[in-house]
Amino acid sequence: MKIPASNITARVARLAMPVLLLLLAFIAHVGSVSAQGKTQGLEIKSIQVKLFMMREGTFGEDLVATDKARIVWNIGVNAISDTFLVVVEVTGPAEYREPLPTLVLTAETIRGVFQRQTARIMTAIDGKYYAAFLVPMTGCVPIKIVARIPRQRKPSTKSQLINFQCGE
Repeated sequence: MKIPASNITARVARLAMPVLLLLLAFIAHVGSVSAQGKTQGLEIKSIQVKLFMMREGTFGEDLVATDKARIVWNIGVNAISDTFLVVVEVTGPAEYREPLPTLVLTAETIRGVFQRQTARIMTAIDGKYYAAFLVPMTGCVPIKIVARIPRQRKPSTKSQLINFQCGE
């Protein structure tokens, strides 16, 4: 018995179609994984901390850059400042990301976290982004600032201790 050529072609096409679809899906998946592998993550480059000078209405110098964060004396007691500004610099490739990555800033003392804030990271053309956070002071207690970018292949974290102290 001889099977007509048109039936054989139809059978081959029916059997080959799922195999071709699986092959195309595999190629698309490998391509997307490869593209993700080339994308560099975002990194927290620096943290600045500036006291809000409430008598002048200005921000003071960066405590981290001037190495004054090691010990900060009598700020709250002398009514110089009750809040400080934290500026976090994030660097990475200037590319569109969906959804926008999140920068999380926490402020904690020995009693635990007392403030948590977030910002959406919108990378500028030059690959930099700056986020600003206002943090209330807790008096004469050291405060640890932790900035982190979770939910990326290599999460980025940077911390800074501001050693607020009171005494003579």
